[in-house]
Amino acid sequence: MSPRNGFLLALAFILLGSARTARAQSESVSLDASNPERFLFQNGSYRDVTKDPRPQNLNPTGVNFGDCEQDLRLDFTVTVSGFEASDAHLEVWAGVIDCTQDANRNTVNTGEAHPCWQVASNTKPMVGTAQTLTVSVYTRDVLRYEQPPNGGAAQPYDPGFHDGAEGESACHVQTSDAAVPLNVTFIPVTSAENAIGISVLYPLDTDLVAPIPPSGVSVTGGSGVLDASWASVSSDPDRVGFALWAAPSQSGGCGSSELQDGGWSLPSGEGISVLPTQYLAGEVEDWTATRLTSTNLMGGTRYAAVVTSMDASGNYGPPSASACAEPTAPSSAPATVKAGCACAAGDDRSAWWPSFLAGIALVATLARRRASRGCSIGPWAGGSPS
Repeated sequence: MSPRNGFLLALAFILLGSARTARAQSESVSLDASNPERFLFQNGSYRDVTKDPRPQNLNPTGVNFGDCEQDLRLDFTVTVSGFEASDAHLEVWAGVIDCTQDANRNTVNTGEAHPCWQVASNTKPMVGTAQTLTVSVYTRDVLRYEQPPNGGAAQPYDPGFHDGAEGESACHVQTSDAAVPLNVTFIPVTSAENAIGISVLYPLDTDLVAPIPPSGVSVTGGSGVLDASWASVSSDPDRVGFALWAAPSQSGGCGSSELQDGGWSLPSGEGISVLPTQYLAGEVEDWTATRLTSTNLMGGTRYAAVVTSMDASGNYGPPSASACAEPTAPSSAPATVKAGCACAAGDDRSAWWPSFLAGIALVATLARRRASRGCSIGPWAGGSPS
């Protein structure tokens, strides 16, 4: 082969390689909507809650403890285009850093740290024109490694984790009450797990822990009410207020075991409370508050009560020490309507009758005296002045 032909052949290989590289970089991913649809697992199936109102810190999406407990699923509408290699496919990864870097998500080299973890995969052939896909991301998978996995431990995607026996454990990975931002990244990759083309990142705020409760909680009973008070607390960026929880004491006791026997879940050190909503006795959205009152309670019944902090993500923190008190029955019965009188007992106008009758008697006496002197008491009396 002549030097000239050799040069031309080498140039052809370079150009071909450049063309392949250019084609390999043409893959792209885009999200058709700024926010995914939300589904919660309730009563045995997933319910669309996309239009349900969200707590302040979770707009528009976000994840709080209740969302995780109900296995929140986010359905993203994704458009993929430019896929020319038959082995290219879409994967979704989560992490706190750039997951498009191959080294940050390497599932092959077990001697390297892997600060990103896979949360969804689409292995359907994508060769051809642009395609629109629905990609489901379960937030338990996103939260599973909120702290990056240990170096050298590969973390391949486990599609059965979110609804398996270990899935609920993802709801307890956080220890601070501050929200933790995580990145969910949609990445085109080759069969060798190398990122190609253009990826897209979706930021997701997660908040699974609420502030600690106040101390010095005490309750007193009033007329059908419980009045709770506590010591003032220091400022916490995550605390927006307090909630009072009260339930009839099962046996007259007031300890935490008594409350648990009544169906309350009062975890210690978990950073969250799961209390039945029927025991929510009042809320105040003011982190400086030191008092809450619950009304319309049964008199003569002993109540156990705790106070929790609330955060802007809708989480209730761990409970305070329990306190007990017994509301009294209302001091007086409500006003009732008397038979034969369109008036209430609290506004009894019968007290006016004696004075009214006495006035009539006085007018009659004056009329008789004037008549005895031969004069009338007015022109309507049938006579004229004398």
